Amino acid sequence: MASTPNDGSGAARIDFLRAESAIVLDVDMNDAKVEQQPHQQQQRQPPNSRRDYVARRMQLWEGNSDAVSDVEMGAISQLPLPLQVAFRCKMLTIFALQLLLVLALVGLCAFYPPVNDVVATAFQLKLGYLIAAAAALVVLLVVLYVIRALFPLNWLVLLLFTGAQAALFAALGVTFDTYVGVFNCGASFCCVVIMLLLAGVRRREPGEPPKLLSSVAAGLIAYVVVALAACALYVRFGRAFVTPEGFAASLAFQFALILWFALDAAFMYRVMSPDEYMHGVIYFYTDMILLTVVCVAAVVAALLSDESSESEGSDSGDENEEDEESEGDEEGKEEDKKDEKEDKKEDKKVKKEDKKYKKHKKHKKGEKRKKNRRDEQLDGSELLASIQAKGSAAFDYLEMQRA
Repeated sequence: MASTPNDGSGAARIDFLRAESAIVLDVDMNDAKVEQQPHQQQQRQPPNSRRDYVARRMQLWEGNSDAVSDVEMGAISQLPLPLQVAFRCKMLTIFALQLLLVLALVGLCAFYPPVNDVVATAFQLKLGYLIAAAAALVVLLVVLYVIRALFPLNWLVLLLFTGAQAALFAALGVTFDTYVGVFNCGASFCCVVIMLLLAGVRRREPGEPPKLLSSVAAGLIAYVVVALAACALYVRFGRAFVTPEGFAASLAFQFALILWFALDAAFMYRVMSPDEYMHGVIYFYTDMILLTVVCVAAVVAALLSDESSESEGSDSGDENEEDEESEGDEEGKEEDKKDEKEDKKEDKKVKKEDKKYKKHKKHKKGEKRKKNRRDEQLDGSELLASIQAKGSAAFDYLEMQRA
């Protein structure tokens, strides 16, 4: 284990280079023991500081059957607690100083009249400056990641990156006429400071060695403290500073940001080597950009899959429509046949009824004719009887005249 020599001031100083060399030496000795065993060969991985950070994170996310993977062998999480506390304090201190500088620049642009007039005039007249600030932020982050190990160039680029970040927040404040950027920068700075104060807190469980308070727990505690303080200040002064909608949105954004930072820091401690404390700020912003890219790619892939599924659905819909049309045609033909059969039945029925009606009509005509004939016969017989009666009467009259 690395010693903690005293620099004369009475405060213990952690030698990170000696700590990493001790870890690497331990790994070398273990590898030598493994090579001495027959039929067993193991290729030693280079130290973490010489391997790409993104590659280390990807290897950690892929998982490993071993309890401790080769990525974690030289990481901070495997060091003694004093060394872990020293690393966390250094990394969080640098991050807090960077956020403090951003907060100072954004506050200067928002509240110092000479600077505020220049910034307001520039960003109100030309929207391209806002786009240029966002593009410069991304470009400087890429450059910062590439030269992260080149001192003092990395510090200089970090200052430029901080200036671009402050310019972007100031541009957003001028464009939307709000102080939400100042509020969020201040809240983020306070959360990181509280996490820095909680970096050395240990928790003990029965039957287990002491452990440091997790980054997630420290981040949640910091957020609760900052949120309560922000609510108290907002009730007293905030209505003229930030709108209620902006305040609520800022609290939600800060919760997501601090939770992401705490989770990201927990993963950083599992892959970062002791001499990378200055890279924590760079890796944090790099992870944010990578997360944004992954989210955008996922959204684009989801949209493309929806379009392809819609096209497939339209094709299948056309096929289904054709099938339905063919089925409809067949059903229509069957219905037409049924209708034709029913029409034929109805025609036959109508014809039968017509025949019955005609037969009934003929029967009525026949009866009428018979009746007419009977009436005619009766009329003829009555006429004949009347003639006979008249004849007989005339004959009798003649007979009487003769007599």
